[in-house]
Amino acid sequence: MIVTDIVATMTLVGVSLNAVSLVNIIISVGISVEFCAHIARAFTVPQPAILERAPMRSNTAGNKEGRAWAALVNVGGSVFSGITVTKLLGVFVLAFTRSKIFEVYYFRVWLALVVWAALHALVFLPVVLSLLGGRGYADPESEGGLEQDLASRRYRALLPEEDYDSDY
Repeated sequence: MIVTDIVATMTLVGVSLNAVSLVNIIISVGISVEFCAHIARAFTVPQPAILERAPMRSNTAGNKEGRAWAALVNVGGSVFSGITVTKLLGVFVLAFTRSKIFEVYYFRVWLALVVWAALHALVFLPVVLSLLGGRGYADPESEGGLEQDLASRRYRALLPEEDYDSDY
C-alpha cells in the first residue's frame, strides 16, 4: 500500500518511470517494512507494564485497541524520532542539490517514501491492527514467558525438546 502511494505521488510530482525510479521503488519496499515492523511487533507482544496503563476497557492482553495503544506508546516515539526525523534530515539535504537527477529521482521519491511510510506506520497500521489484529503473544520476560504461551497454543514444535513430553 505504501508503494502504491509512492507511485501515485511520483505521478503527481512528475517523476517518470525509468531504471533509477524503479530501483527507488524496490528500495522503498524494504524501508517501508522498517517503519511498520516495530509497531507490528509491539502490537503482537505488548509489554504488560504499558498495557496496564491503557485507557479503561482496553487494558487487557486480548483487547486489540489496548494493544494498539500500547504499541504506539512503546515504540511510536522511537519510530517517529529515530526513523522518520533522521530520514527526513537526510532527504532534505538532497533538496539543495544542483543535480537534477538527485532532485527529481531521489529527493521527491524519498520524501514521498518517508512521509507515506511514517503515516502508514503511525496512523494507518495501528487503526487496522485495532480492528483486524490477531491475538497477541505473552511477553517473553513475563512469568511463564513465551514458552508457556506457545505451549498453550499447541506450538510445541517451537519449544526445546526437554520442555515437554511428546505425544508420539
